[in-house]
Amino acid sequence: MLFSTDVPDDEARRQRARLFRHFAAQLLPATAVMEAGDASLPAAEFERLHRRLDVLECHMADLMFLQLSAQDLLLGRRRDFSVRSRELIAAALHRTPYRGRCPCCDREPVLDAAGLPLEGTEFDHAFHRRLNRPEHGWLVCRSCHREMTHGGYLARFGCLAEFRAFQGAVLTEQERSRARPADASS
Repeated sequence: MLFSTDVPDDEARRQRARLFRHFAAQLLPATAVMEAGDASLPAAEFERLHRRLDVLECHMADLMFLQLSAQDLLLGRRRDFSVRSRELIAAALHRTPYRGRCPCCDREPVLDAAGLPLEGTEFDHAFHRRLNRPEHGWLVCRSCHREMTHGGYLARFGCLAEFRAFQGAVLTEQERSRARPADASS
């Protein structure tokens, strides 16, 4: 595949199969109801959908390459998250619904009892390594970070809903932190 990431072939096949099952679940029930008498229809539809997914994957890889190249030219080198950004991210994770668990998988703990990041967790830049404001990243467990870093664009896109939900928690935490100094002075 042109401009492919360094994803192993078996991982790429697994991701394609997962995406294919999702599209098939959405498409085939409606098609089966329309033409219930044709037994060869599902096989033909699967084949046609598979070809479309291959084309879509090639286009997505090309677009991701172009986007990342443009970001590298415009934004430059990696910037670590500031202490304040890390504090806001950790504070958002300490509250409900996360309660110290990884916001991506919701299984692994990422904060200790004191609300500090555990060893092996990573502050992940969700959009680009140069963007380091609290709403541009999250603290994730080692396995989620590895999957998003080396799993290709589908792995990162697969976590987008979880990241958007976490962004909401971070923005709420920012509002709380801005309101605290005003409450303390009154």
